[in-house]
Amino acid sequence: MRELACGTCGTGQSTKANSFYQAQGLLQKPRQMAGEYRDYGEDVPDISFIRSGRAICFTLGELREVIAFRDQGQAPSSHVAAGQ
Repeated sequence: MRELACGTCGTGQSTKANSFYQAQGLLQKPRQMAGEYRDYGEDVPDISFIRSGRAICFTLGELREVIAFRDQGQAPSSHVAAGQ
């Protein structure tokens, strides 16, 4: 696991944005590190996915659904399943 003490988490996204996505149920609560740093290491792929999805106008609700399907080991649509 890659550990990132958050400033921008290696994704160019602010901790404020990460906290917002956490409050919206899109990210898990990060592990607290020394000081006030947070370890978003396991969430970096989700952070990148959320940024990409927002860039192509996915709503937060749509992103939440896709992440939930993924977490259950399912494809969110037959289009995604066909590409696997």
